[in-house]
Amino acid sequence: MYFDVGKYNNRYILRFTGKTLSLSEETKIENSINIFYSENNETLVITNYILNLLVDEVALFNILGQTVSNWEIENKNQTQIVLPVKKLSTGIYVVKIKTTNGELSKKIIIP
Repeated sequence: MYFDVGKYNNRYILRFTGKTLSLSEETKIENSINIFYSENNETLVITNYILNLLVDEVALFNILGQTVSNWEIENKNQTQIVLPVKKLSTGIYVVKIKTTNGELSKKIIIP
């Protein structure tokens, strides 16, 4: 495209549109799954608040990205999943959950 030297006032148009405020599917999943570590029982407890969301697999990683534990969930439609965990050192861990609607990662802190 070639333009002659000069001013072009009608070359660009800015258009603003209103955006519908709603939660994405990922945000809904993230808000509907709660994870915590029970120090007394040495278990990882995952609570799923969406009935039609099935948890397939759970993995636990340390902050270096190394796999600490991996679980294949047998009863996928549970609302509360309790997973045994070996003694964990104090630190930050990442729990990765594979569901029927995608994957979700959440950070947990072990005191």
